[in-house]
Amino acid sequence: MKAVAVMLFAGFAVSACAAETAPTSERKSVEQPATNTDPPVPPGAAGNDGRTDSESSCFATCSNVSFSCKGQQGGQSVVFTAQMAYEMPGCKGTFSQGVTPDPEKAVNLAIDCSTRKVCLGATPDAAPTSCVQGTFSAFSFSFTNDAAGQNVVCTRD
Repeated sequence: MKAVAVMLFAGFAVSACAAETAPTSERKSVEQPATNTDPPVPPGAAGNDGRTDSESSCFATCSNVSFSCKGQQGGQSVVFTAQMAYEMPGCKGTFSQGVTPDPEKAVNLAIDCSTRKVCLGATPDAAPTSCVQGTFSAFSFSFTNDAAGQNVVCTRD
C-alpha cells in the first residue's frame, strides 16, 4: 500500500515538472488587468461631498432626525436647524434659522424621495409651496433655497 502512494506522488511531481514544448518566441504575454483601488464615484457625486440625486441616497438622508445647516445669504453665513421624521415618500419636519430650533420662526420642510425634491412651506403647519431639486447622502443633504437664493447644506447632528 505504501508503494502505491509513493508512486502516485512521484508521478504527480514528474508531470508537474514536465518541460515546456513551445519555443520562447511563440509565447504570448498576458496583460494584467488595471487595478483601481479608489471606490467608484456615483454619477453626480464628484465635487458635491458625495451627495447624489438618487432615490436611495434620499432615503438614507431620511433615516436621520436632526440636522445642522449652513447657507450663504448676502455674503453672510447663516445657520439653520432641521428636525425630521420619516414619512413616505421621504421625510417631513421643520426648518428654522438659528442653532436652537425656534417654533415661531420654523417653516415646514418636506423631502420627497420619489422626486428627490426638498420643499419648504410658510409655517410648520402649511403645506410646502416651494420645491427645489436636492442632493442627498447618508449624512447630509443640500438644496438651493429659492426664496433666499442661497445654497443650503445640512449635515446630520
